[in-house]
Amino acid sequence: MSSGPPPGASSSASEYLAGREALHVERGLRKVVEEAEKRTSAIPESITDGLAAMDRDWRFTYVNSAWESLSGKTRQELLGHTIWELFPEVAGTILDREYRRAFAENISVSVEGYYSAAHRWLSVGVYPSHLCRCKGDPRW
Repeated sequence: MSSGPPPGASSSASEYLAGREALHVERGLRKVVEEAEKRTSAIPESITDGLAAMDRDWRFTYVNSAWESLSGKTRQELLGHTIWELFPEVAGTILDREYRRAFAENISVSVEGYYSAAHRWLSVGVYPSHLCRCKGDPRW
């Protein structure tokens, strides 16, 4: 059994050390990215108001735990589904109209409305983001 490099691989010590150094740097960078992702996700999770993000097709792409509590649905039930399929009773309400107006006009809106399914008044802020849009999509 050979303890040398596999066939076709370089046996140069300097190349071996460079590869080990690159691997070490990559592992360090992965750790930095993981820590940044943890800090970044902690911010919206710490918000006590319900926070949800939707893509251009109205599918939930992110919800914080406060939104889960408010909606009565789990993150797994929400993510990937549209607001209209999960909450059909919103269709035709002032919330529906203002959501659509915000995205159509690319403006932020604030709206209050009674959400009968939850038996409560809601104060909702809608903030369209270029991050939810696809380049070349004529709807945006």
